[in-house]
Amino acid sequence: MTDPAHIPAPTPAPQAVLALEFGGTRLRGGLVTREGELLAGASTATEAHRGAAHVLAQADALLASLQPALAGARLAGLGISAAGIIDRPGARVLAAHDTMPGWAGTGLRSHFQARLGAGFPVWADNDANCALAGELWRGGHATDDAALTVMLTLGTGLGGAIAHGGRVLAGASQRAGHFGSVRTWHARQQAVVPLESVVSGTGLMNLYHLAAPPGAPRAAGGEEVARWAADAAAPAHPHAQAAMREWGQLLADFLQDLHVSLDPALVILGGGVLRSQAQWWAPLAQRLEAHGMSLRLAPAALGNDAGLLGAASLAWQHLPA
Repeated sequence: MTDPAHIPAPTPAPQAVLALEFGGTRLRGGLVTREGELLAGASTATEAHRGAAHVLAQADALLASLQPALAGARLAGLGISAAGIIDRPGARVLAAHDTMPGWAGTGLRSHFQARLGAGFPVWADNDANCALAGELWRGGHATDDAALTVMLTLGTGLGGAIAHGGRVLAGASQRAGHFGSVRTWHARQQAVVPLESVVSGTGLMNLYHLAAPPGAPRAAGGEEVARWAADAAAPAHPHAQAAMREWGQLLADFLQDLHVSLDPALVILGGGVLRSQAQWWAPLAQRLEAHGMSLRLAPAALGNDAGLLGAASLAWQHLPA
């Protein structure tokens, strides 16, 4: 007969939270521990153009695909990173761009509680806020808790977030950090335009199309413009280089505005444009130095995982230690 004293105690199942990231093109889900370990993950196309009901159905199917991993964990809650202006207390989408038709007004908490249980804890925040939360949690950035940290996500649009003491700030109406909506005068267009129309991945493409003569190749996005700028043999090379220079100057001008208005101790730059940072990071730093700005810049460290981990950290921040 086995001595009960020598029977090993069963290993407790790890506690984890579900995390969902609603992106414009990809929807990601994962199971994340309190230490930030991704136990399981899955992704699928968002297909946002098909409307909010379809996007939520995609999310339901994604969570269903994680069921085998969920069986071995003690679920503590769900954190959601979502595009748009998010009502954090109510976990509801207040407003969204046209790229997410029908997304405004979506009740994220009510939808997922209907599937996970009426009392299941659900939290949500804006995607840029979650990206900054993820970077501060697991990105290894040395920050000053007494000062502000700002993140800019330079992708299809221009996202932004502001944190103080490691906590991401929402603002009085949940709009803190929505830098892409700032209006700016653009000399070439002789018009006031949204900042993200010239300072983002799409902004780089727009600047190229403004600089290129009729008959020049059309760019499919900012990353293509960056490739042409780096390739001296590309037919569009000189126009792409001109667009890249103008884009870098506009970004430097906005960072100067941040420096004098918010005086952050650190600005983290992320998003798809970061893949071409070898072309613009050093010139950007030189422009800032020429302005006499002691502004500390750092590239985002987590890549595509920042938003998902930030969604998980949102849940962990609300759960008892």
